[in-house]
Amino acid sequence: MLNEIKSIVRQAGNLLLEAKIEPESVLAKEGHKNFVTRYDKQVQDFLEDEFRKLWPEYHFVAEEQENPDFAPNDLRFIVDPIDGTSNFIHGMNLSAISVAAVDGDQITLGVVYNPFTNEMFWAELGKGAYLNGEPLNCPNVPLDLTLFCVGMSPYHEELMPKTLRLMGELQPLVTDLRRLGAAALDLSYIAAGRQGGFCEFQLQPWDFAAGKLIAEESGAIVTTLTGDPLPLDQPSSILCAGPLAYYTFREKIEVGFLR
Repeated sequence: MLNEIKSIVRQAGNLLLEAKIEPESVLAKEGHKNFVTRYDKQVQDFLEDEFRKLWPEYHFVAEEQENPDFAPNDLRFIVDPIDGTSNFIHGMNLSAISVAAVDGDQITLGVVYNPFTNEMFWAELGKGAYLNGEPLNCPNVPLDLTLFCVGMSPYHEELMPKTLRLMGELQPLVTDLRRLGAAALDLSYIAAGRQGGFCEFQLQPWDFAAGKLIAEESGAIVTTLTGDPLPLDQPSSILCAGPLAYYTFREKIEVGFLR
């Protein structure tokens, strides 16, 4: 199943490599600064068609569906056809296709593919995490030695004051702050040791499902900002880091503020 999914996702990546972004291909969605392109829908339709052929027993949940149904007790794929759409629109090349296979409340497989860098991250439950075939081990470094990414929850303007406060509290505790704009890559980069942590006040399951497994299989810890398990059927906050950085974050940042 993993090899077939990787092959299908790689084919879907070709749609992004061949894309030509023009004003008429970008549409606004509900929410502040929330955009979708026709390529999001093309990739999503391609993945759904291919997955249904091979695994008809799996429910398909994806970002660009009108009414996503997470069906928490079913076998299902949770898919983001382009994580980092704004990056994609602006030619930043920090975008990825994210696919998670889920059984009940357990993620069993995750694939995150950035076609622009030809980097494919993947993990299977209990079998480790990999980047283009090389095993990944999240470095367990102190918080003050990490580059820490903070997602801005840009579709939720009401969360901006809390986000800016969090950034202000984090800055003195870390080497520096970053913002990638693609949560699936944030989580995968932690697995690869490129950054030490990531947090955001609100994400959807398709943003983090595949990356969560990849990060966890590399040795990172992934929870909500208050330390609870991440739900796979509703929006959630997220905190991911290696153990040392994770527990220092939880110790230093006021819990009540994070709720």
